[in-house]
Amino acid sequence: MADNEDTQTMADTKTDTSHQAAPAAPAPAPAPKPDPKAAAAAKADADARKAASRGAQVVLDPEGDAAVAARGGAASSLEENQAAWSSAMAAEGFDPADPNAHTTDHNPEEQKAAAAAQGGA
Repeated sequence: MADNEDTQTMADTKTDTSHQAAPAAPAPAPAPKPDPKAAAAAKADADARKAASRGAQVVLDPEGDAAVAARGGAASSLEENQAAWSSAMAAEGFDPADPNAHTTDHNPEEQKAAAAAQGGA
């Protein structure tokens, strides 16, 4: 009887071909080689953006007049806060119309002395 059970078990375990793996997809084409001229142009563009952003990170003293005005705490109206901010930025040696025009390593004392030598404030 044991032999009969083994035969029946083997007959029940036929190979099922309905779940076979799909054929493998073709290998992707190799990536194109980078164009040296395009790479050089991209690097030049990145360098130009980097140079243009120099000084863009003006860090204000959180308790300074410019920061207080920038947060709207120097006056009761937007216009008065803008005027206070502009005055404070000018006092620090920045051009309020373009505070990024200076590099981050500017020296306000030297700028004040230069302005005084030219007859300015």
